[in-house]
This record gives sequence, C-alpha cells and structure tokens, in this order.
Amino acid sequence: MTNFNHYTIAALPELRWDSELPGTVFEFLEDFKVPLETLRDGISDILLLNDVKNLELILKSRLGCPEQFVGNRDGGEIDFYNARVVEPDELELFLEDPFVNRPHDNYPDFMIDYFLNYKSDEDRHKNIEELYIAYFNYMQTRENGFLRYYGRIAATIRTVMAAKRIMRRGLDLEKYLKGDPFIVHTILENKSSSDLGLKNIFPCLKLLLFLIERETRLKLREISTGSGLSSWNRLEESLLLQTILFIRT
Repeated sequence: MTNFNHYTIAALPELRWDSELPGTVFEFLEDFKVPLETLRDGISDILLLNDVKNLELILKSRLGCPEQFVGNRDGGEIDFYNARVVEPDELELFLEDPFVNRPHDNYPDFMIDYFLNYKSDEDRHKNIEELYIAYFNYMQTRENGFLRYYGRIAATIRTVMAAKRIMRRGLDLEKYLKGDPFIVHTILENKSSSDLGLKNIFPCLKLLLFLIERETRLKLREISTGSGLSSWNRLEESLLLQTILFIRT
C-alpha cells in the first residue's frame, strides 16, 4: 500500500490551492477505483464531509435564501458534490425522518443525532457549523492514525471558518460557535481582532483568513472564477485528494 501511495503521488501534477486542479476528487476516485478498494472505509469517512456540504445546500434551497447565495457556484447555482457517500435525493429523505430514513446501518450516529436534535430547517441551518465540527470530531475517533490527525487539524481550521461565517451571517457568535474549547474561548475573547487572537497559535491563520475574506468578496460581487471552482473550493479539493493519498492501513 505504501508503494501504491508513492507511485500515485509521483504520477499526479502539483496540487496547489492557487492553480487549476488536474481533476476533481470524484474523477480521481473513478480513475483509481480498483487500487483504492482496500481503503474504502477510510475514503468513505473522508467523503462524508461532502454529505454535510450537500445537506447544507439542500437546507439553503429549502429556506428560500436569496438566489445568489443558495448554491456553491457563481450566480447561486447548486452543483452537488459528486464525491460523496449518499446521493442528494436520499439526503432529502433523510432530512424528513433521520431515524427511519437512515441511509445505511453504518451511517454515523452524529449525523442522525444532529437532525433529530434540530427539527426545523431554519434551526438546522443556523446551527450548521455544529454539524461540521461534529464531523471533524468524528474523524478524530477513527482507527486510522492519519485520519485522526486530519480530524484534529481540520477541526481547528473549521472553527476559524465557522467564526467568520457566523459573524458574516449576523448570528450570535457565543451561541453558535462550536469546536475545540480553547480555540472557541480564544476567538470569543478576541472577536474584534483581525486575527481572532490566534496568530501565535495557528501559523497558517493569515492565509486562511485571506481565503475566507477573498471568497466572501467574490461571492458578494458575483465575480466569475472561470473554472467554476473558487480558490477556497480548489484548496478543499486539493486537501481531500492529499488526505486520500496518505491514508495508512
């Protein structure tokens, strides 16, 4: 398996957040379906993040948000993430009754618990950052050490993203921000600071905040990115590809 990872990585073009990707995660998984079969469980855990993203898109469309802010593409168009565990129509059924319409027996409990806890689409959408953090906490419980590490680092990044998104939506940061208690406390104590008090704790914060602010401006101005993928989406796709490649069994 180690040799497969090395050969596969060597065959890929350079993956960078600020350049075009050689292909999407979905295309990569299709091209390497057979050699990746032994990593199926770990890959499903990784792709579960796209189920969360697709659920957020469905909730936004059901709430009647302004058209330009509903989807994940320019102009507000919805383009569901293809590299996923559950199909969008199944997710729609899941939202109606999470317990009865559980996609499969091994679908993680945190997904069911979240949608049983928040009954209305409005509450589910307002608290969506809690679901993202629950996903990364779930990743920290996986048997694979690399996935646990990914979950721990990604949870911190997501907490910073969540803080910015919550403030941008005009919601109460203290009420809706979830995540690592130390990071949350630091952000709440420094929410008026441009670096949220994390500059010395999180070395990559400057880049992360730049991406978040840049994508916010692009969304508000409806500026086309040409490829249909924003810089932030390209970064996420690159991270998913690299995470899949470095799974150890």
